[in-house]
Amino acid sequence: MALAALLMPSAARAQAPWTDPTPTSPPRVADLTRWAPGRAMWWIQSSSESPQRVVIEHRRNAAMTWTRDAPPNLLGSGTCTTPCALYVPTDAYLLLRADGDGMRRTEESVALPAGDLRVTLRAASQAQWNLGVGAVALGATLLAAITGLTLASQFGDGDAPSRTTMLGVGLGAGALLAVGIPLLVVNRTGVSRAVPLAGPREAR
Repeated sequence: MALAALLMPSAARAQAPWTDPTPTSPPRVADLTRWAPGRAMWWIQSSSESPQRVVIEHRRNAAMTWTRDAPPNLLGSGTCTTPCALYVPTDAYLLLRADGDGMRRTEESVALPAGDLRVTLRAASQAQWNLGVGAVALGATLLAAITGLTLASQFGDGDAPSRTTMLGVGLGAGALLAVGIPLLVVNRTGVSRAVPLAGPREAR
């Protein structure tokens, strides 16, 4: 009995759970505000005089999360305010974010030509975009309503709208669409232009 009592603490210590010493925090990411071998310089500017805050992330793939059981997805990151320069790895998955006062937010993957580039970002107005969305939605609703009334009258479920009513609603819907669609097109986000930078990097 005495021997069993002496062995019990040793057995308890032997069965203690083993803890994984692997760190659970992701490693440090590369700084894309500094030049390094294998990177290209992007001189980033806005299409308007208002500056934009830009974030470029070098990611392993399109996934947005990091887990302990998977390799780190975020490999590099850089932030600046236009006009400014960031140094991005070539042939890599890059995620671009940008925003500014009164502007729509940009968030998209970018695949641009290799080499040093002058990158121009669209300065899309959030107010004009909202106006365009509202105009297109109202115009489409009016067209659907007048079409529905016309079809219903053909099946004897009601009186057909007069030609004057149809013409007025049709013109109103067309005018709304004519205003709204160009506003949506003009106020797209993302890169509007990317051209090679001329001259040696040291002279820029």
